[in-house]
Amino acid sequence: MSQTDDPEHTGGSHPAQEPTTDVPAAANTGIGEDEQNTVTDSSPGQPTDANPPSGQESRPGTPPAGDAPKDAPAGTAAETAATQDNTDSSGIKPQSADATTAIPGGSEAATVVIPNAEAATAAIPTGSPAAPGTPSNVPAGSPNTPGTPSGAPESASAPAADAPTTFVPATPVAPPTKIAAATTGTSVPGPGRTTWLLVGAAILIVVIAVGAVFLGRSGSGGSGSAHESTTPAVPAAAIAVPDTANPINPSVPITVTASGGHLTAVTATTPDGKPLAGTLSPDGKTWTNTDSLAFSSAYTIVADAVNSAGAHTKQNFTVNTMSADNVSTAYANVVPAPDVVSDTGIGVGQPMVFQFTKPVANKAEVQKHLHVTVTPAQPGAWYWVDDKDVHYRAATYWQPGTKIHIEADVVGLDLGNGVLGAENNSADYTVHDSWVAKADGSTDELTIFQNGKQVNQMPMSLGSPGFPSHEGPHVISAKQPSIVMDSCSYGTCAGSPGYYRETVLLDERISNDGEFVHSAPWSVGQQGSSNVSHGCVNLSPANAQWFYDHFGIGDVVEITNSGGPSLPVWDTYGDWEVPWQTWQAGNANS
Repeated sequence: MSQTDDPEHTGGSHPAQEPTTDVPAAANTGIGEDEQNTVTDSSPGQPTDANPPSGQESRPGTPPAGDAPKDAPAGTAAETAATQDNTDSSGIKPQSADATTAIPGGSEAATVVIPNAEAATAAIPTGSPAAPGTPSNVPAGSPNTPGTPSGAPESASAPAADAPTTFVPATPVAPPTKIAAATTGTSVPGPGRTTWLLVGAAILIVVIAVGAVFLGRSGSGGSGSAHESTTPAVPAAAIAVPDTANPINPSVPITVTASGGHLTAVTATTPDGKPLAGTLSPDGKTWTNTDSLAFSSAYTIVADAVNSAGAHTKQNFTVNTMSADNVSTAYANVVPAPDVVSDTGIGVGQPMVFQFTKPVANKAEVQKHLHVTVTPAQPGAWYWVDDKDVHYRAATYWQPGTKIHIEADVVGLDLGNGVLGAENNSADYTVHDSWVAKADGSTDELTIFQNGKQVNQMPMSLGSPGFPSHEGPHVISAKQPSIVMDSCSYGTCAGSPGYYRETVLLDERISNDGEFVHSAPWSVGQQGSSNVSHGCVNLSPANAQWFYDHFGIGDVVEITNSGGPSLPVWDTYGDWEVPWQTWQAGNANS
């Protein structure tokens, strides 16, 4: 998994500016500029007095043996004694390898140990003011000495002209801070006390500078563990497919979900390797199949998701559906069969039909899973004509050129009484030109209209008074060039009066109880003058041929003034006999 890019680290490693403390080169020394320039090249161990008293061994910066000079500050002997405690066996204090500041007035340099000075440089000149805390019996007039009597001579604070002045840069050392005075074993003259004051001041400045460095580092969020901030890793996106442990009902869609991120791709395949279509939600959190599932099938799902850091998670799943071996199923067939009308289209009177192979008890629930798309849009509704057939029609005949798509998403759906939908089904239709034939029993004429315009008229004969034709709109449900008609199909069998069985040509069915429009050469003499059929619309062979060539499935034959009852809704197709208000209200719950 990829790591997120760290934001700019506030505790970065930018170094704090190292402070440099400059100490005045010869503050309050009383030495003139020329004098300062003449003593800077003096080396320790070299005589500073060109003419030492005879018979006396002189050491640089050390007064002759005997009493201290009158201008030497009281207390130098105590200071010398204090430093002697820190000398080695040779009487010389060991030099520190760290920060060394040369202090004039003795043959040995004082050692100053400064913690973590970080290359801060202090220039310590000789003759600097006396350090704070000088004893009160120091001769009056010593510069910068607290408690000095106002009447003391000024010469007490003046450094010896021959005292060497050495500038040595301090180097970084570890704690503790320790100051060792010159280990001469003799008293330090007055100018040495001034030097001690400068040493103390230099140490204080360096310590303050070092502290500022540490404070600067702390304030800038240094890289120390106490100040480190780490960004937690972004968790990987999680992908889940419910119900993978047990076979699912195919009516339940496969749903892939992502948490801690969003889905970037989902691929689903059927058992035979074909793609299973699906759709991704706008937020990328959910994918659901749109193609229908089937019983006894295994579907492979490959999903990819990404988290907010851009890290991808990929997982494979297998989803199984339940077997149909031990359940009762029913199919939802469409009427008419789409392949039958694929070339010709359907007439304006054709209702949309799902015909189940077993009775449906849960009509209201099933109807929720039936879908229709009509282009251009026209109001329509479902209506159950019986327990197996549900029809959809508009308020009036379809507009010519209308495209209709119907779906029954019922696979695995509980149809009632332990019956499940066997599979989903769908169909597409296109409405051709409007062809409507109006058969008037009072005139025995059949008038033909195409898209509302009359294009033909021919004589005809309807059912006799004993076998009157049903009144109302009839829809052609099938057509055949010839069929064998047997009166036994409606109860008049062989041996009974009126029985017949013969081959009839150019037949188009307009109801399911035996009504057709067909060629009837035997009744040409009555056509246009009387009704002599068993309920069919008789035409001459020539007129029957014309009619057969122009009318097809879904076209309408409206029969009026026949003296017969209205065509029942169940008698393929009596749909248009039901008033629109009644049809639209539906009957799924009745």
